[in-house]
Amino acid sequence: MDERSRGILTLEGLTKVFQGQRALDRVDLEVRRGEVHALLGPNGSGKSTLIKILAGYHQPEAGSTATLFGEPFELGHAVAADRVRFIHQDLGLVGGLDTVDNLALGRHYQRRWWLSDRTEQSAARALLDAYGVDVDVARPVASLTQAQQTMIAIVRAVGHGLADDALLVLDEATTHTVHIQYGTG
Repeated sequence: MDERSRGILTLEGLTKVFQGQRALDRVDLEVRRGEVHALLGPNGSGKSTLIKILAGYHQPEAGSTATLFGEPFELGHAVAADRVRFIHQDLGLVGGLDTVDNLALGRHYQRRWWLSDRTEQSAARALLDAYGVDVDVARPVASLTQAQQTMIAIVRAVGHGLADDALLVLDEATTHTVHIQYGTG
């Protein structure tokens, strides 16, 4: 089996019921290396539910199975952030914080007791520049356009390193016009 045909994510029989309503009904999905998939459907068709199950937010019904990078994994539990990154509809940004702080959310710093604002602003500008994103990193993200906020969420997800065989899952993050060039991040 060549590298490209190797399954990164395989879902079989994925079912989810909310108060007697089937949000997902025996969904099968396979994502292979180098592929881009889009889940299309009207509001309420289960797209976000599927993503929330992958992210560990919802539990599927019994009988659903999944493999991630060739290994079985239990749906409805969080997956390793170094292998799968999510950008949810709400983007996960904190409106009152600036871009520098939003890019730092979830990041770990080793052996540093004090961070320089100037150093962090410079690093944030360089990271955004690598992806072609032009925003004032000192402005609160709430004052940015929805498209700029979306770009910040995407850069935060991929900018600090995403393994070559990682999976990026976007839940309507591109509802607004977004253009981002792939950088070396």
